[in-house]
Amino acid sequence: MTYIYGRFLPREQKIQYALTEIYGLGAFAAELLSSRIGLSPQMLVRNLSEQDISNIVYLLGKEYSVEGELKKLQRNDVRRLVKIRSYRGLRHKQSLPSRGQRTHSNARTRRKLGKI
Repeated sequence: MTYIYGRFLPREQKIQYALTEIYGLGAFAAELLSSRIGLSPQMLVRNLSEQDISNIVYLLGKEYSVEGELKKLQRNDVRRLVKIRSYRGLRHKQSLPSRGQRTHSNARTRRKLGKI
């Protein structure tokens, strides 16, 4: 199994789709990454060499925020919003939808999880 940034990539999957298993890496970024390294997007993960894997890890670390680093950035962004007491920060603090959704008849799960 190929292990990159805390994820095991499925061996029988194409590299283009397998890279999307990494948190913060979507289909477009995975295709762009594989083309920059010089890999065919149709290549299977099991056919990757150690050099290819090290190139993927190097480019991910250099140009993308993925996995734990991305989660930390998102958590800090929410904390900043709460700290400056913006409307979005208050909605996050109250565990309510923060993007304008209605809460009268929807968002029951979000409201239920917010109660202590």
